[in-house]
Amino acid sequence: MGKRFLLLSASLSLTILVAAQETVPIITLDQCIDAALSNGDENRILEYSLETSRAQHALNVSRNSIGLSGALGYGQSFQLTDNQALFTSRSFGIAAAASTVGAQATASLSSPLTTVNLYMAPYAPATSYAKDSSTVGLQLNQVLWNGYLGGTTQATVDKSFLALQAKQIGTDSSRAALVYRIRQAYYAMLSAQRTVKLRGEILDKQKGVLAQITAVYELRQASAVDLKAAQINARGAEIDVRGAQHDLQMARIRLSNLMGRPQDSDFAVAEAQDPQIPATLADAVAEGLRRRADLKLIELNRRSARIDLDLLRGQATPTVSVNGTIYAAVDWTGKTASLVNAGMKVAMPLLDAGAEKNQEDALQRQMDGYEAQTSQLSKSISADIQDAFGLLQIQKDRLEVAGLTAENTDLQYRIVKTQYDNGTASGQDLITAAVNAANARAANEKARSDTQLAALQLLNAMGY
Repeated sequence: MGKRFLLLSASLSLTILVAAQETVPIITLDQCIDAALSNGDENRILEYSLETSRAQHALNVSRNSIGLSGALGYGQSFQLTDNQALFTSRSFGIAAAASTVGAQATASLSSPLTTVNLYMAPYAPATSYAKDSSTVGLQLNQVLWNGYLGGTTQATVDKSFLALQAKQIGTDSSRAALVYRIRQAYYAMLSAQRTVKLRGEILDKQKGVLAQITAVYELRQASAVDLKAAQINARGAEIDVRGAQHDLQMARIRLSNLMGRPQDSDFAVAEAQDPQIPATLADAVAEGLRRRADLKLIELNRRSARIDLDLLRGQATPTVSVNGTIYAAVDWTGKTASLVNAGMKVAMPLLDAGAEKNQEDALQRQMDGYEAQTSQLSKSISADIQDAFGLLQIQKDRLEVAGLTAENTDLQYRIVKTQYDNGTASGQDLITAAVNAANARAANEKARSDTQLAALQLLNAMGY
């Protein structure tokens, strides 16, 4: 009587669970992924880190771009000697003009290879050696070539951009890993849902066998061994239901964590198609080599090292620059004085004891190392994809066999039950057939789940 009560309680609990699942929200795989990317803590952390790198790159660009500065001031001169000729030099350059008495204004425009300075003194009061006057000066310095187009500041910006690209690729890779875990958790919960339903059906079947054996036993047409075996199988089916319910609860909690939902959220997941994979191994390998983030990161490292190598080689080439100065002074009697100066400079290192050559060799070896890493990693990726692709094909075959086995054992159970009803099969035959059918259906469900997870593993190896 006690065992019958337990079985009735398990049946009622399962009925309540199934009814509850029909009323809770049902969410799809896409909705799970969207929720995780919108509300999940992991994706927010990734976004904060990426935004920090973007801000750093913007700072590097702004620091190495065109800059404009200005200043206002006032100067006062005091004559300590009476040698007028000493002070006439103030008319021969901006530096001397900066000592002009009166209000002054300066402006400087700079870029990686260009510097322009403008000086103005609108009014300088008369002194013992000069009339009231106004002065203006313009100074230009332009680097024509220093071994790298745009100079070292442009190289800094270029390397900063490569670093930002690497951060973006790393973030995308981490986000893909997060989506992979979400898919895993989703299919795990979907499998748990199916298992709960399957275990409930198996429990109902074992209850039916127990009821039938019990009725026959009460007519003294079945042995106590048959009755005990039927009771054990029914009890085991009840425990399997409880285990499946627990697995479903934990699968829901893990998926809730990834989606940023409270752990006590109540929902079910919708049926989903099996993950789509390439039709052939060659297609899978080609797609993986195109998508894998680690290969892209090696290429960015190689390009960054190429910038360093170009800069280093540029230091061995002449640096060519031109400069010019225009200076004009007008006193308030109408007299003017002006000065124009232009120059060109060529500079290059003459002796460094082989330091540049050794550094160039080190950078070249580093680039050769990146080439070797690319080759080695490509082979490793190809092997991983081949392994995952082969295991998936094997798992698909196992699923096919498991499905056929489940169909066959279910057919055997129906035949044995008919024979038992007709008195041509024993109670033990019926119990054994029921157990075999239940085990085959459970194995088929596990094979189905394993096949979906194997497909996800292949996609993960391909960089999805």
